[in-house]
Amino acid sequence: MAVSVEQICNMALLKIGSDTITTISEDTKQARLCNAIFSLMRDEVLRQHPWNFAMARAQLAIDVNDSPDFEFSYQYAVPDDFLRLVRLYKDGGRFKIEGSNILTDAATLDIIYISQMEDPTQWDPLFREAFATRLAAEISFGITGSNTLAQTLMQEYAQKLQKAKTVDAQENYSDGFVVDDLTNSRRSSTYWDNLGLPE
Repeated sequence: MAVSVEQICNMALLKIGSDTITTISEDTKQARLCNAIFSLMRDEVLRQHPWNFAMARAQLAIDVNDSPDFEFSYQYAVPDDFLRLVRLYKDGGRFKIEGSNILTDAATLDIIYISQMEDPTQWDPLFREAFATRLAAEISFGITGSNTLAQTLMQEYAQKLQKAKTVDAQENYSDGFVVDDLTNSRRSSTYWDNLGLPE
């Protein structure tokens, strides 16, 4: 079944008792709020867990035009849809992620990573429900003016997210995360952090 961005937004809007939208680009408060944060929130929630539906593999090519000045021999650019490194396919030895590059001494580099899965049709239904709840929490104050509702929705989101993670992890062996800060700054939403909502 095809699922659109607008349907996800409408799931969120219905949770706060708001009017729904026809397109995310329309000139309504609901559409403007959804459009402003949809991709930011999507990437944030995707980064939190190695979701089976968002996993991707890539054989990276050495950057022949640039190399590290010291410490490592090679530099590899991560894919455009890269959100977080899960693991190296083979033991590539010591490495670091700097900017949008992986630095290593390995002459070849195959990675497994969380991709920026933009198509809601590919999302797991439990992830979809959790994300819609998070989106509702983020836009609720802008529509209703109620901090209480936003906090209630964040609590509901935490429960739904945990359920989605648990079911997802049961379907496959989890390799765990490689800890990195590659996209923390370029995909963060500081405005919404300032609302004082729980993490």
